[in-house]
Amino acid sequence: DITLPENYVVAATGTLQTESEKKWVSRIAKEQTEERKQRIGSKEITTSANLKTIHFSAQNVHDFAWFASKRFIVDQSKLTLNKDKTIEVNSFYYPESAKVWQHSNGFAQRAIQYFSEEIGEYPYPQISVVNGDLKAGGGMEYPMITLISDTPDSQSLDQIIAHELAHNWFYGILASNERKYPWMDEGFTSFYEQKYMKAFY
Repeated sequence: DITLPENYVVAATGTLQTESEKKWVSRIAKEQTEERKQRIGSKEITTSANLKTIHFSAQNVHDFAWFASKRFIVDQSKLTLNKDKTIEVNSFYYPESAKVWQHSNGFAQRAIQYFSEEIGEYPYPQISVVNGDLKAGGGMEYPMITLISDTPDSQSLDQIIAHELAHNWFYGILASNERKYPWMDEGFTSFYEQKYMKAFY
């Protein structure tokens, strides 16, 4: 359960369970009006005095992360991996990053599809990529979600998204000890990231 001002959009590990919040975020993703983009682009949005509590649920994860902003642009889509498996793909980014991030949802879909075919089917119900202020490098992975700092162009963004999402297999599913065996997570992830980039560039 996360309690915060009601005009904040939340991206997190797991699946959002609060129906009213799901409808609100879906409406934001569908409407994405120029008026709203200009308003959230101004950076002068008052934080709501009203609070909300929203609930996320996750299975078979060893970590949990969440990010929130009242200025997120939200892109949502669905990716069908096979006739029985469809996952939600979400992108959350800021108006000032929109020129580079406008294709982020498509990059995430392509990466999940590619790695599902190359490594094994993605087992979780959703994946989210989030634009944020990260001081520790290009991106940071968590189960079902990654935080990615600003990149100079869309190809760089595609590469970082691919790298961070590949961690879901080696850091997430296998839960290897990266401090003891870094090659089992960062090594395999970097290998498949390079394979992905050679396939599409």
